[in-house]
Amino acid sequence: MTYIGDLLTQTVAPRIQAELQPHLRAFYGGLLRGYLPQIWWFTTESGTATLYVDANGTAQVYEGQSGQPDVRLTWTDQDAYTSLTSQDARSVPAGVRPPQVQVMTRKGKAAYDQLRQRLKL
Repeated sequence: MTYIGDLLTQTVAPRIQAELQPHLRAFYGGLLRGYLPQIWWFTTESGTATLYVDANGTAQVYEGQSGQPDVRLTWTDQDAYTSLTSQDARSVPAGVRPPQVQVMTRKGKAAYDQLRQRLKL
């Protein structure tokens, strides 16, 4: 797997799944399911990986571009690593650039707006 794929597998996918699945079991889970599945492409200089979150909140990472993306993020390996491994947005050092973000769908925008601070995007 590429560097970004490994990074997503170790950091983003487990966090999203752990946060989302309990919410899907709550009484408002049906509302959240309307925004799933989500497909996000993450691209760095070392390659591209796809983060796929299904209707049950299971988050998986695939090598390369898979499916039609809801969100596309592009940034450097170093900035991706620093942002995604930081404990919270306040701990991201000055000078780390956020990704270039292309929101491709309405449901992608809703998900991105909810996750951008928690995932330090």
